[in-house]
Amino acid sequence: MLIKLKAPELAYRLTAEAGPVERAQAREDERTAALAGLRAFGITDLEPLFPNASRPAASARMANPDGDSAPVPDLTRWYAATTDATASIPALAERLAARPDVLAAEPDYYRERLIDDITPRRSEHLGRRSIGGRRPDGVA
Repeated sequence: MLIKLKAPELAYRLTAEAGPVERAQAREDERTAALAGLRAFGITDLEPLFPNASRPAASARMANPDGDSAPVPDLTRWYAATTDATASIPALAERLAARPDVLAAEPDYYRERLIDDITPRRSEHLGRRSIGGRRPDGVA
């Protein structure tokens, strides 16, 4: 599950002088607070999706391909959530997206790559011999 959280209000604000230790602690504090609020939904862990990202300045802008500019996205808001095995992912995404502290929630699908056993052009195509089929060159 991928979750984008609204910017949390920290007990303390990071300043431009904050060092990497303070920034890391702030991210951990945010993760812990968010996880505490999401445990009731069956979420067992949250990990930053972009662990090396840092918050952009509020005035930071970037150019779009069409020449306009847009605010630099805050990648620190995105988390990968681990759910318990019984969770219905589509239903969970819908419930989370309705929360006021969540900007977006969507499934994060994993797919194992298939071995080349069922590629259509492979000579021993799955099931071909069992149904008596022949390749175009006449070989069974």
